[in-house]
Amino acid sequence: MPVSADMRPGEVEIYRIDLARLDANPSCLTDDERARAAQFHFAPDRARFVACRISLRHILAKTLGVPPAEVRFTLGAHGKPAIARDHNQGDWQFNLSHSGDIALIAVTQRRSIGIDIEVLRPVPRQMMEILPSLSPAEQTALQLVDAPARSTAFLRCWTRKEAVIKALGAGLTIDLASFTVSVGTVAGTVIWQPVAPPGLCQLSLLALDQPCAAPTPFIAALAVGGAIGPVRVEDFQPT
Repeated sequence: MPVSADMRPGEVEIYRIDLARLDANPSCLTDDERARAAQFHFAPDRARFVACRISLRHILAKTLGVPPAEVRFTLGAHGKPAIARDHNQGDWQFNLSHSGDIALIAVTQRRSIGIDIEVLRPVPRQMMEILPSLSPAEQTALQLVDAPARSTAFLRCWTRKEAVIKALGAGLTIDLASFTVSVGTVAGTVIWQPVAPPGLCQLSLLALDQPCAAPTPFIAALAVGGAIGPVRVEDFQPT
């Protein structure tokens, strides 16, 4: 069921989407979205992009009270997508992330939001090459994790850092070593070194991991401005 139009400002709704099983009509996509889809060389990547955009349009359309095809987007200074201001009177904020065939879309009101997901897997060597870019505390914490669990710990760290960066909408302008997140099962807090940049909103983190026993286990994190309020997670299928 799409996002509730009467959701209170402190709430967050998260939609889990199985992109491989999504059955939806692509007619709501714009010419620009179709052109972007055509740029993907491999058909599975193209299908995932289309499924993500269809899901996002259906979820936001219910909130805005418009047909999915009429949801309009804009980009922030560093490329973060947002709902166009002229039909976003409720100041709805969203963020989307996908890995493999699983996507998460988070929606809230009047505060910044970021979400990131990685399907649970051994971390590729090229991904581990960013270790020197992490904060000293994160590097030390990862070194202390037993080798069999290090990939999971790294993905927890990475998704939490990505969620923070996406919530702030600052892209690569934020130094990865300037803040520290937990690598454990509890998301904890964001620790800035030495202090948070001026004007930065207070962020809270929440782990959204799907356990190993699930059909598609994943590691995911949510970052929101202010305190974590009620969070609802449900599967999504356009109606």
